[in-house]
Formats: sequence, structure tokens, C-alpha cells
Amino acid sequence: MDAGYYNGTYKVPSQRYRDWMAFIQKFVADFAGELVEMAHAAGKKAAMFQGDHWIGTEPFLPCYQDIGIDINVGAVEDGVALRRLTDSAGDQIKEARFYPYFFPDVFREGNNPVTESMANWVKIRRAMLHKPLDRIGYGGYLSLANKFPHFIDHVTQISDEFGTYRQHSAGTESAKIGGKVAVLNAWGLARSWLQNQAQDQRFYVPPRPDVMEFVGNNPLECLAGLPFDVEFISFEDILENGIADDIKVIINTGDANSAWSGGEYWGNPKVVTALREFVGKGGGLLGICDPSAHLQNGRFFQLGDVFGLEKETSLTMGRVAQPVKLDGDHYLASCLTGEEDFGNLSYVYSQAHDMSVIAAQGQHLAMTAREYGNGRSVYLGNLPFTMTNARLLQHILLWLSKSENEQYAWVSDAAWVDACYYPDSSKATVVNYTPEVQQVTVTDLSGEKQTITLEGYEWRWLDA
Repeated sequence: MDAGYYNGTYKVPSQRYRDWMAFIQKFVADFAGELVEMAHAAGKKAAMFQGDHWIGTEPFLPCYQDIGIDINVGAVEDGVALRRLTDSAGDQIKEARFYPYFFPDVFREGNNPVTESMANWVKIRRAMLHKPLDRIGYGGYLSLANKFPHFIDHVTQISDEFGTYRQHSAGTESAKIGGKVAVLNAWGLARSWLQNQAQDQRFYVPPRPDVMEFVGNNPLECLAGLPFDVEFISFEDILENGIADDIKVIINTGDANSAWSGGEYWGNPKVVTALREFVGKGGGLLGICDPSAHLQNGRFFQLGDVFGLEKETSLTMGRVAQPVKLDGDHYLASCLTGEEDFGNLSYVYSQAHDMSVIAAQGQHLAMTAREYGNGRSVYLGNLPFTMTNARLLQHILLWLSKSENEQYAWVSDAAWVDACYYPDSSKATVVNYTPEVQQVTVTDLSGEKQTITLEGYEWRWLDA
């Protein structure tokens, strides 16, 4: 507990809490290191399963490498969980433990476990394209899985696809586009690729009432399968070291007062000044849900001047929300398909005449764009995961990094098809995420356009 609140990861961590965590990490790393030495002395490798929690064994922090672990095993049900495993530091073998587990809640009479598995696999493999995964596996009671022979056939197909992926990707990363993207929150590196679930998800009714299903329904899931170089930074990083020169776009997403948005950190003028300077000098800033939210100085959004907007919190009733006029000529407006989902109403309104409204829900702003100094900003009311939303995010990040007119090889602009290539193996791949036939046009390395037709769920490899 902290100040009467349950001290979950969504709460901004105090310095006292950080100190306690560091103390626990040192103890666990030392103790776990002794166990690893015993395993190595017996001629065995040691694996760490990152499942329900990993108290004291923070896989993204330097202390984790002191343990000497050989294999990281992660429970993976979506793209975010996959990237949480594959992006962790160190040269450990990365093994994904796929869902569904062979338990009676899924493997029961009248249920089809392939449905859940395929929904997971679609999200996992789009994230797997961009960071190498070494091994896959399952867990649970084999006797239950044996009752579903069509599931065994399904796993066989996944295993074959994974083997082909390992062969053609050669265990390397895909080519990246647009410059480095940094996700800014109170945790930074320590909580890389951890779900920043929003308020609306708390009231989501899951298929299995005993499971709180927060997976795969936020901007991080959209980002997990895009060909960008991503890192996670904290407000403390900015206060101590500033913003690195190689960062082209910063994303701040989350509910107000949460660790993901930043809470009281936005009351620090050094933080606000650093972000204004970053955008003013040419950087890109993407705010989703409640970016820079902190009630102070007559504002809710402390970077409302950068975004050109404000949120109604019952303290700005004296300000009139002007009628919304969409800017249909903006580059990002041309990227909309009409299938986008911006979540719940935002209660956000315009405060700048030079801001472009790209999408709205009545007078509630859903998507805006603005030039600020030499840089750019975009606001989104929310961005639940859909393949259409993921492709929109790709367009937004390219626009924010001023790369929208660059010609990138083996990059898809079709919502339901991904494409990428691997420089180290000279292989390219295209993936259809639907059961229907899909078509995509890509530019190859020679600058020529190629139109490719894919069967349902087809995953094809080509010479780049």
C-alpha cells in the first residue's frame, strides 16, 4: 500500500518504493545466482520463467544479467508480451510459452481451442517479425490437448511456420524505418512493453470471467508489430540526461495520474521545458488518452500548448468548445479508411486555430495534428488494437518523424498485410492476417512496385 492506494505498477513509483525494489533485486539476483551456479556445476543450463510475476528479477535491468541465466521463458499471448520477452537485454535464449495453456478452462467439451490460439498467433507473429525469437513451447496437461486432434494439427502448422521463420530470418532483426521511437512513462526501461490498460478496459467483460483480459487492447499492441526501433524512457532519464539525439518521436500514453501518463512528473517545469524544446527543435510528439495530464497552472494538459488542445475536467467550463471542422487535406486524413477505432469519447477540445482536426466524435476530438516550431504533434483520444489502427499508427509515426515522403522497401500500407525484410539474410516476407484473400503493393529494394496476392492467413517468404 502507498498513501492508501494499492501500489500496483500503474501507480507512479515513489523514491522510497524504488529504493525497496533495488534492495529486493540485489538480494534475489545474488540468491538466484547461487542456484544458477549449482545448475552449471551439474552441466545443465538454467532457465527463468517470466510468468505471473518476476519480483526481484527485472529482465530489463542490469542486475538481471548478474544472475547468469541461460534461457528466458515468457508467457506470451499477444504482441506486447512477445516484445516484452524478445526486447529484454542480454544474450539469453528467448523462448515463448504460447497460450492457450492446456487447462480445462479452454480444453473442454464444446469449446474450440484453435479459436483462441489463432487469435493469439496473429498478434504474436506480427511482433515476431521485428525482434528475433529463438524457441516456442506450450504448457499444461497433454492429456487434454490429445482430445482435440484438430488443435494438434494447428500446432503442427504453427511449428512449421516458426521453423521457416527461423531459417529465413537467420535470428536477426527486420529493417527499421522512420527513426527511433521512445515511449515515455514513469517507469521507463524497467517496465518496457508492459500493458498500460485504460479505464474502459477495466469494464471489459472477458469470455472467461475468472481472467482479467487486458491483453492486446492498447497502443502498445499496435506498436509491437510495426517496423520501428522502440525504446522505453522515464521522466527521471530526461531529468538526468535530457533526450537523446537519436530519438525522433516520443509517445506519452495513459490515463491521468497513472504511471503511464506520468502524474505529478508533469508538474516539474524541467520536464515540460525539455519536451517543448524537443518538439520545437524538430521532434515529434504523440499523445494518447491523457498525455501530459496534471492539474496545475490552470491547465490539465501541461503540453496543451504543443498539442493545441485541452480536456474538460469541470474546471474549464468558462471555455467554449468550438464547432469541429475536419481538415480533409491533411496528409494523415488521407491515411484514414473509415474503419479506425478511437475508443471512448475524449472530452478534449481545440484551443488553437492552427491545429488540424483529422477525426472527431461529435465535438470530442479523436485525432488531431499540429506543427509546433520545427516539430510536429499528434493527439489521439485512444487507440485500441486493431490491424487498421496499427497501420494508422505507422502513418502517424512516419509523419511525426517527417519521413512520410520517404520510400521504404518492403513496407506495407495495407491494414491486413504486413511486410518486412531482413538485410542479414536478404529475405523478405509478407503475412496475411485474415482468412480472406488479401492483396498488397510493396516497393522492393530496386525501387520497383510489386503487387502480391496472398491466400487466407498465408505467410510467404521471398528473395529480397
